[in-house]
Amino acid sequence: MKHQQSYLFFGFIFLTTLFLGCKQSNDPSTSHALARIDIESDFQNDSIKVEFDSQSLFVGRVTTNYTVSEAWTSGRLDVVEGNHTIKLTVYTDSTTNQISTKIQDTVVVAVRYDRHTKQIDFQMYHYWLMRD
Repeated sequence: MKHQQSYLFFGFIFLTTLFLGCKQSNDPSTSHALARIDIESDFQNDSIKVEFDSQSLFVGRVTTNYTVSEAWTSGRLDVVEGNHTIKLTVYTDSTTNQISTKIQDTVVVAVRYDRHTKQIDFQMYHYWLMRD
């Protein structure tokens, strides 16, 4: 029962941040892009915070599932094309890193953490598969 409540709570937090966390432009001439942030490896019950343009997308504990090589994903983020900042904080080891990048069309940002060197790495992949 506790696990079900935890999943419901984190699901509610995730959906709330997903709906409120991204800025939308009402200007029809503004180009939009799709982005997704994947927290991949090497997390072992680490307390983290994921931010997109200084807005919190996720705060909680994650463990990498090596079957799918992922610990957490943001899902689709509809954003205005242009410069954006993605920041990850690993509270467990007091490690923070961020990337400022131009996002156009469709992009997946894979975030990896090396717990031995305490380094956070960002990799960007452009995919057309996320579009409907």
